Amino acid sequence: MTGTGSMFTVNSGASLTLTDVVLKGLTTNTTSLVRVDGGTLTMLTGSEITGNRSTDGYSTGTSAGGIGIISGTLNLNGGKIHSNTANDGGGITMNNGTINFTSGEISNNQASSSGGGIYMRGGTLTMSGGLIANNTSNSSIEGGGGVWMYTGGTITAIFNMTGGIIRGNRAINASGRGGGVLVWSGTFTKTGNSIIYGDNEGTNSNTAANAITPGHAVRVNSGRTRNTTAGEGVNLDSGTAANWE
Repeated sequence: MTGTGSMFTVNSGASLTLTDVVLKGLTTNTTSLVRVDGGTLTMLTGSEITGNRSTDGYSTGTSAGGIGIISGTLNLNGGKIHSNTANDGGGITMNNGTINFTSGEISNNQASSSGGGIYMRGGTLTMSGGLIANNTSNSSIEGGGGVWMYTGGTITAIFNMTGGIIRGNRAINASGRGGGVLVWSGTFTKTGNSIIYGDNEGTNSNTAANAITPGHAVRVNSGRTRNTTAGEGVNLDSGTAANWE
């Protein structure tokens, strides 16, 4: 890629499958490397979205380093979204739409603000497999090294985790919270054999630098924190008195 801007947009009614292809962005770009705006993007084994640094502030889901989802569907059935940088959503931002995550990885992405791996302002993320690992956020008031969730307006942010692993993510600012997942608002449900590591798991540890209420594994803005591996049957909703294990 030589010119600034997104490499392509998957528009409404269109579908695109990536396999055995590496899409490499720019060290200074104005937006996400790839956009999904109503269509369906599927990533399979051997596909990579990497090396893009977006200088855009949050703008309808396009500010990600890797993939900006305005609406539509992203199927992660393999491949890697890695080594991207943005203000919010180093790997992915989602304004509305659906992410189906079955395998592959979102790794080594950085956000100078929130959502090192994934930044959600609405939509549904369903994770049944795959890996979210070694991403970082540097927000002075929020965080979410792995995943950051927020319900913007009428678009509810929903994260259903039934499998897969979240490990090695960090909210590195001294005020940062939610090393693995930060539920600023929305609903996070974790069942099955899914794993979110805490802060005492060696290189697998998710960590948050906030000294008072870090939530190394998971932090909910209503005040609930979990500093060790979140167990099966967790249902966290920032708007209600949610169950915590």
